[in-house]
Amino acid sequence: MFVLWIQELYNEGARTILVKDVGPQGCQPFWLSLAPNDFDKDNCSISFNGAVLYYNILLRKKLSYVRSQLKDANIIYVNNYNMVHDLMANPSTYGAHCKFDRYTIWMCI
Repeated sequence: MFVLWIQELYNEGARTILVKDVGPQGCQPFWLSLAPNDFDKDNCSISFNGAVLYYNILLRKKLSYVRSQLKDANIIYVNNYNMVHDLMANPSTYGAHCKFDRYTIWMCI
């Protein structure tokens, strides 16, 4: 479906298009409440995040195809998953103080 959106933007004149992948959904309280007991060291669901990572791999492959079709387009892939997961795992690196566990909404200040 997103390929059609990119094509539509391209047809309307867009030449630089930013595509953001899916972040670590297995770290969100809603999904954690449904997750089996398969948590990683950051207290995120291994199975849910595994599904997200698989989707993101497919997204990158599809973007490669789209780039080959739209030669003069600049399609930028943003690795949102790694950025968000790193912030959650290492908040002090970014000057943040975070509260996050299976039962609490993830918050940083």
